[in-house]
Amino acid sequence: MIITEKLGRKWIATQTKAEKIKNLLLVKGGKEEKVNSPYEIWRIKLKNVTFTYYRTKTLYATPPKEDPDILLVFQEIDKIAGSIFVPLKKDFAIGFDETNKGEAIGPLFLIGLFLPKELFHSLEEIVALIDTKKSHDFSYWEKIYQKILDFKKAGLTFIGKKIAPQLIDKYKINYLMDIGYLQILKRLLKEKEVKNVRIVIDDYGVGKDFKNFLANLAKAGAEIVIKKDADEKFLEVKIASLIAKYFKEAFFHKIKNDPKYQIENLTIGSGNLSDKETKEWLKKWYEKYQKFPYFVRTSYGPIKKILGIKENNKKLSH
Repeated sequence: MIITEKLGRKWIATQTKAEKIKNLLLVKGGKEEKVNSPYEIWRIKLKNVTFTYYRTKTLYATPPKEDPDILLVFQEIDKIAGSIFVPLKKDFAIGFDETNKGEAIGPLFLIGLFLPKELFHSLEEIVALIDTKKSHDFSYWEKIYQKILDFKKAGLTFIGKKIAPQLIDKYKINYLMDIGYLQILKRLLKEKEVKNVRIVIDDYGVGKDFKNFLANLAKAGAEIVIKKDADEKFLEVKIASLIAKYFKEAFFHKIKNDPKYQIENLTIGSGNLSDKETKEWLKKWYEKYQKFPYFVRTSYGPIKKILGIKENNKKLSH
């Protein structure tokens, strides 16, 4: 089991399981504390770790120091609560996720991840608590990425693909994702026994041709899952999501810190058109240069308005 001082732990537990865990913590010497909010059911302090059980059926443990006794307690809780991710019954899993889909700036980042079954638990310990939807500085994502890379020598593999803004301006984004994921999947499956794999895709609106390809894999024995918010239930998608997030953050970190892409103390911001800094940067940049850099998606409505483009050209899907 891998424990770091900067990461806590999280479990999903029914009330029955939570009572068993509570009794375990009390038997081990834990002391019950007053809850801090109406969302909490109970809190127990054991050594240097606070365990909090919430009405959402989530049990959270604060980051521990290295302590063999706490490691053993975590292991016992694991046995009672079980994994927050769907267990892997096949020999390995392939998960897909992407980021920067809706932003007006930057490429779309696709990730396909190959996860051997024997690495499942160790990686779960590292990534279970990480929320890709929260805002963090680049160093945070860089550290997570490096932790994941440590498992490459043990068999973890991933393939990334960047889809350029120019392609997104020309083709429907779901079509580009179908093509990109299909290419990645074929590479990840090379010389693999299809019957031994679980393939999970965070559903973005998978197209007919890609679905047909996946259906043929299912006929050959593969387990196929296409599910929205798959990163919340499937470890292989969660890790793919984290890697995609790292590459997106690396791109934005580079552009935002490059003086040649700053104007009047403004950077590209988050790249989202609801971001005031992004909108102001787009406006100021065009006023000065009368064109946008390579990383701006010019097919997006507000940007077409800045460019003075009125026609609504349909994007291609083949």
